[in-house]
Amino acid sequence: MGSLAALDCERRAAGLSVERVAAAAGLSTRSVLRWQSGKRKPLPHFLARYRQALRRLARGVEKADANLLIAFDTLLVLVARDHGVCPVTVRASRPALRATRSEEWVAAQRVRWEAIYLMREVFGFKPVEIAKVVGVTRQTVQQAVAAVEAARDGDLKPDIPRDAALDARLSALIRDLTEVEL
Repeated sequence: MGSLAALDCERRAAGLSVERVAAAAGLSTRSVLRWQSGKRKPLPHFLARYRQALRRLARGVEKADANLLIAFDTLLVLVARDHGVCPVTVRASRPALRATRSEEWVAAQRVRWEAIYLMREVFGFKPVEIAKVVGVTRQTVQQAVAAVEAARDGDLKPDIPRDAALDARLSALIRDLTEVEL
């Protein structure tokens, strides 16, 4: 995952040109073409910038939405850390698969939903904005927020008991995120 060949396949599948992805990453087209031809080996931070730009463009995320994507990725890492889950695994799991029999997929979904909840409740982003950068539907965002709220409160549906550990973990994250002084 993340090899130049795999990234090139991703780029082609998304219908993007090398020029467009390089420009979005702040790199020269010439440098990227040298990587692809094997004349140069990219430095890890340049490759990471290229990968991020490619994924952002493939999802239809414009530069104005980049901050939203960064916020979501940051929350994803924080929540994954609290769950003891690798953020890369969460990113690699596809929400659309609905592989509910896979414990890894279910754990990734839980992390993703909590990050979505924080995007909505802490930062106040609209469901349509979140859906665009996360790559899900607006309804999925609303479902995620409702499911996390139900688990935190336990009183929205009688069949969902209150999850005190979840509530404590999210309360601590919210406190940490809102008490940051700039």
